[in-house]
Amino acid sequence: IYLNNLSHAKSYGDITASAQLAFDDFLFLVHNHLHLNQYSENIKACIDYIELHTDDDLNIPLLAEKIGYSDYYLSKKFKKEVGVNINAYIKKARVQKAAYLLVSSKMSIQEISDMLHFGNRNFFCRALRKKCIQHRRRSAPAIKNIRHLSYDHAALCMT
Repeated sequence: IYLNNLSHAKSYGDITASAQLAFDDFLFLVHNHLHLNQYSENIKACIDYIELHTDDDLNIPLLAEKIGYSDYYLSKKFKKEVGVNINAYIKKARVQKAAYLLVSSKMSIQEISDMLHFGNRNFFCRALRKKCIQHRRRSAPAIKNIRHLSYDHAALCMT
């Protein structure tokens, strides 16, 4: 993302915006990492890998290979410790990253959808709307239409 933004930079402002995005990403990852103390080392490693590679094609066999577990054992251990299955966690991480990118980058919805492997724009919009609605139900009226999603709403969805 950062190199792409820099290669398309047309002004000093674009360059500083890209640097700010990199810094913000770093802070976002540090914030998420602070919540990992409750998990075993291998599950922490799995979560770290997911968070750092949301734009890769992630799957259970790949993650199991990375941490040295069988697919079955990783699935069971992850669900037991984290409380959700791995695929749900991957989707959640991608939706969080998408909400962040909507707020902090100049990428289009289609570019973000493609980069984060949502399959198609409609699936991406449904996933983002669902997360935003779940968040907004706790604090304000629900978002009914993705076209009305403002940057403020996307920022709220990141939490």
